[in-house]
Amino acid sequence: LNVSMEGVTKGSALAWLLEHELHASREEVAGIGDTTGDVPLREASGFFACPANAQEELKPLADFVSPHAEIDGVMDILAYIQARGRD
Repeated sequence: LNVSMEGVTKGSALAWLLEHELHASREEVAGIGDTTGDVPLREASGFFACPANAQEELKPLADFVSPHAEIDGVMDILAYIQARGRD
C-alpha cells in the first residue's frame, strides 16, 4: 500500500532525516529501489542501486544493478556497498 501526500516523497523524507536527525550529507547514504516511485530516493542518495527485478525505466538511473532479484538482490547490493567501503 502506498499513500501519497503532496510534496512528500521518499526523497524528501530522506533529505529531512539527513538534515535534522542524521546530520549527514546525501553522499553518505545509499538508496535501493525497484519502481519509478523511487526516483526521488535516487535523487536524494549519493549512491543508488536496484535489484534485477526493478522496473526497466529505473535501471539506467542506478549506480549499480544487481543481477539478482528481490531480497537476493538487496543482499547483493548491501554486499557490494560493504565491499566498496573497504576500497
